[in-house]
Order: sequence, then C-alpha cells, then structure tokens
Amino acid sequence: MKLGQIKIQEMAFILVALFIFFALVSIIYLSIAGSRLTDSVENLREEEAQAIARKIASVPELSWSECNGCVDLDKAMALKQQIRNTSESNLWELDYLAFEQIYPILPEEECIQSIYPECNKITLIKNKEDYGVTSTAFVSLCHWKSTHVKCSLGRVYAAGRSLK
Repeated sequence: MKLGQIKIQEMAFILVALFIFFALVSIIYLSIAGSRLTDSVENLREEEAQAIARKIASVPELSWSECNGCVDLDKAMALKQQIRNTSESNLWELDYLAFEQIYPILPEEECIQSIYPECNKITLIKNKEDYGVTSTAFVSLCHWKSTHVKCSLGRVYAAGRSLK
C-alpha cells in the first residue's frame, strides 16, 4: 500500500471513531435529560398533590358548610361509598386520598358504615399499593353527633398520579 492510501485509511478510522464517540456522548446526554424530565414530571405531580392536600377542605364535596377549612366526615363517608360503588376513583387525578383523625385518639381502623364515627381513617382513593410519597396538611374534621357538631384535629393525605 502506498503512503497516501494509508493516510486516507487513518483519516477514515479517525472519522469513524469520532462518529462513534459523539454518538455515545449524545446517547448518554439524552438518557440523563430523559431522567431529569421524568423527575420534573414527578415533582410537578407532587406539587399538585400538595396543593390539593391544602385545598381539599374547601372542595364542595367535602367541605363543612359552617366552617371554612373544615372537612365534613359525613360527606367523606358518603363519597367513599359512592366511589366504591361506581369506581369513580379518578375524581381528583390522585393515586391516594385519605383523612386521619389525630386528636382525640380513636382506635386505628379504616372507617366503614358499621363503626363510623368510632374510627380514625377514611381512605377515599387508593388506586395502587405503591402510590409514592404522600403530601399532608392539617384540617379540622367535623361530623354530627346526635345533637351537636363534633370537630377534631385531623390530617389529609394526598399522592399525585405516578408515571408508572
């Protein structure tokens, strides 16, 4: 082979090597950018769930009419029944929504019609077993107790829709 042919062949190998190098760099860049995009979407959904957790007490389906920022547990139980009967669990685009009574302390059980209001947790939406990290906010939980209104300290838990 002549010297000119060898130089052309070396140049071709260098160009192929550069092409492969830049292809690998761009693949790595795209995978990192894609994972950041996924993280951004998860963060946005988490922020949305936090906003919903803060505003859930003012939603007409759950709000106590005589108190701003209070949740009506009677309405929550009725909504739980309706969601269970109609499988309307995408009401607020959440994977998880629950209320827990913190004080006064009650037995730790999921509320059902037969033991309500002597329970401490009402789970309205639970689309998955693994719904990720929940956002929480403190609320007043109120319900009618024969002749008077009883309010207690509670917490609302909300988790946004996950990508998986």
